[in-house]
Amino acid sequence: MIDVHAHILPGVDDGSPDLYDSLLLAEMALESGVTAASCS
Repeated sequence: MIDVHAHILPGVDDGSPDLYDSLLLAEMALESGVTAASCS
């Protein structure tokens, strides 16, 4: 699955507040079957 609207970059727009949360979101995406993401 490809996620074309991921907000995992820390401190950008309405993304995660820090790197720790970004890594957690990335891990959850992988566990959910995401194989590619377009971060915005």
